[in-house]
Amino acid sequence: YREILKDDPKHVLALNNLAYLLAFQPETMDEAGSLLELAMQQVGDEPELCHTMAILRLNQNQVGEAEKWLRTAVRDSPKPDYRALLAVCLDKNEATGRDEANRLVIELARERFDTDRWPKFEIVKSASYFKVSI
Repeated sequence: YREILKDDPKHVLALNNLAYLLAFQPETMDEAGSLLELAMQQVGDEPELCHTMAILRLNQNQVGEAEKWLRTAVRDSPKPDYRALLAVCLDKNEATGRDEANRLVIELARERFDTDRWPKFEIVKSASYFKVSI
């Protein structure tokens, strides 16, 4: 991605993908944030960028910020992986988020069972993590 950015420093997909990779390493998290900000200056709060920003914020233990970015992503594109990460984020907020996290997991489980897109043991594992029955 760095090679692409040498030729086109505003390439949004390369900015996002490199930021995603850097978001998991404490020494490169600041760079990841800068890359995402540059991408967002060009295209706004696109769901994929918001999702990557949420991952970065979760890795920085900024759960409230992660939740904000995930809600933006889900509002514009309710993809299952965005909603699943939002459920994880909400679950970390024991005071206010557990009920909504449980609701999201049940909703995702029902969708996955209905479409058979995901193995049933994954749904059971997720439901077990959130201590909900499906």
